[in-house]
Amino acid sequence: MSGWVAGPAYRGLSRGVLDSLPVVSFAAEHARKFSECPICLTEYSAGEKLRVLPVCCHGFHARCVDVWLVSRASCPSCRRLVVAPAEGQALHKELPV
Repeated sequence: MSGWVAGPAYRGLSRGVLDSLPVVSFAAEHARKFSECPICLTEYSAGEKLRVLPVCCHGFHARCVDVWLVSRASCPSCRRLVVAPAEGQALHKELPV
């Protein structure tokens, strides 16, 4: 398989792009949309840092999803790309939290 090049989803995010993704502190009003981290399966507690991915709006403990995102540039739940492949910049839109 010489010459094989990994697609954008199989390359991790740089620290700069990862740091540009939004982080919110979990509060009671978020419980309607987010109740537990799909990665570690632990319920969220008040004040915990959640990273909400801007394209798909899936939320995770920041510490859990950051480990994933340094090796993959896609959402662990739906596999949508987290960044625009051409620019390598985080996609931003209003978050529903």
